[in-house]
Amino acid sequence: MKLLLDLNLNSFTYSVFNTKRNSFEKIKVIQFGKNTDYLKKEIEKTEDFKKDYNQILGTIHCSKSTFIPTSLFDKKYIHDYLNSDKKLNSPTYIQQKFTDCYCVYSPNQSLEKILIRSFKKIQIKAFNAIFVDYSIHMSKQGEKEIFVYINNNIFHVTYVKKKKFIFYNEFEFNNHTEFLYFFMNCLNILELDPVNVKINIMTDLDKSNTIFQKLKKYIKNLYFLKKPNQFLYENEKIEYMGYKHHSIFGQLICE
Repeated sequence: MKLLLDLNLNSFTYSVFNTKRNSFEKIKVIQFGKNTDYLKKEIEKTEDFKKDYNQILGTIHCSKSTFIPTSLFDKKYIHDYLNSDKKLNSPTYIQQKFTDCYCVYSPNQSLEKILIRSFKKIQIKAFNAIFVDYSIHMSKQGEKEIFVYINNNIFHVTYVKKKKFIFYNEFEFNNHTEFLYFFMNCLNILELDPVNVKINIMTDLDKSNTIFQKLKKYIKNLYFLKKPNQFLYENEKIEYMGYKHHSIFGQLICE
C-alpha cells in the first residue's frame, strides 16, 4: 500500500493506493484555508494516517521555482538560479523524469515541516516538477499542447510541443480578469493561436466554475484532462470526478 499526499496553502489531499490491485481505494481532501493548526489536528485524528504503508509520497506547492537544462546545471549555483537569499531560503533541486533538466525550487518551509513531522518516511517533491513531467507524459505525440493547473488563486502553465518541454510559469491572480490577462499573455508570448491550440485543464475546482466559462469565450479547444487509464479506481466518486486529483495521479506516473 502507498500513501500519496499533496499540500498547498489552502488544501491537503491524500490518497490510499493499493499496489497489488493497481487501484486507488480512496481520495480525500481537507480544506483548511491557511489555518495550519486546523490541518495538524485533522492529520492527527485521521485513521488512515495511523496505518503502515510501504511508501509515502508527497508534493508541496512552491512559489519559487525554475527549470535548468542538465548541461547548464551546477548545484553550487542553486541560490543564484532563484535569486534567493542564502540566509532566508533553502532551495533544493530534483532531476526531471521526462525531460533533460532539473527543477530548482524553494519549498514553503512551514508546509514542509508539517509533512515531515507528521509522516516520518515521506519522500517530498515540488508540485511544480511533477506538473511538468506529468504534462509531458500525458501529451500526445506530434501535437502542440498547453497544460494548465488551476487552483483558487494560483495557476501553473506549461507548453509541450511534440512531447518536448518548452515553457513553464506560475501566476497568482486575484480575480478572473487577472487570470485571463496572464493566461492569454502566455499564449501571445509563445505565439500560439487561441483558436487552434489545445488547452488541457487540471483542477480541483468544479467544471461549472465561472473561470472556465469565461475562458471558453477565448479558447476553442479546451479540455478537462481525464484521469490516467493505467490505474483502477475503486471508489465511484473518483471514477465520476475523473478530471480532478491530477496532483495525486501524477506522483505515481512521475515516481
